[in-house]
Amino acid sequence: MNNPNNRKKDKEAQMRTIYLTLSLSLILIAVLIAMSAAFNRSADDPKDAEAIATTDEGKQVIAELTDEDVTTKESETETTTTTTTTEPSTAEPSVAEPVLPEFVSPAAGYVMKSHSGDTPVFSATMNDYRPHLGVDISGSVGDDVYACATGTIKEIWEDPMSGNCISISHDGGAVSIYRNLSPSVPENITVGATVSAGEVIGSIGDTSLLEIADEPHVHFELTINGEQVDPAAYITFNTADTEYEG
Repeated sequence: MNNPNNRKKDKEAQMRTIYLTLSLSLILIAVLIAMSAAFNRSADDPKDAEAIATTDEGKQVIAELTDEDVTTKESETETTTTTTTTEPSTAEPSVAEPVLPEFVSPAAGYVMKSHSGDTPVFSATMNDYRPHLGVDISGSVGDDVYACATGTIKEIWEDPMSGNCISISHDGGAVSIYRNLSPSVPENITVGATVSAGEVIGSIGDTSLLEIADEPHVHFELTINGEQVDPAAYITFNTADTEYEG
């Protein structure tokens, strides 16, 4: 039968063992907490970081953190480089502006009535004031009329008021129009035919009812990209005192 004193001693020994184990565990936990706090402070306090770095554990942790930081930066650099090289270009390709041809006067005479798109001018035939969308170049009935530039015959028609007309399309969006022509035209002047600057396309007539009271002339118009323009801005015409053979 066990002695009560022995049982008491055994119980006290067990309690001391438990207390010792708990004490060591608490001490170990406290040490771990202190080390963790020290590592956290190292980012803000260089002195703490330097102190921690002197220990073997600190050196190992710092080395691991450094490796992770380098790997992260390399990954970010690769991503940035890939994004930069694969970004599509938004620059628009340059488009060359259309170039107008070299123009020559469509007749040998002088300008007897200028272009006036905004200010109405007097019409002897209609006995009123109205815009004049071309230039009237003087001459005699039967005088040659020339293509003002290289181009393609666009249309040949008879207008009830403007008489016999021809239009030619040119480079740069230009179209030249010749009115008050005689009914007869050269055999080679047909729609779609190519003509050169200065080539004869017809002759001055007296077919325009709108300008029948004026002296014989060719009424000449010029448009660029569908807009009516003053031909004198693109062509040097003869003046009234210029000698020419009519």
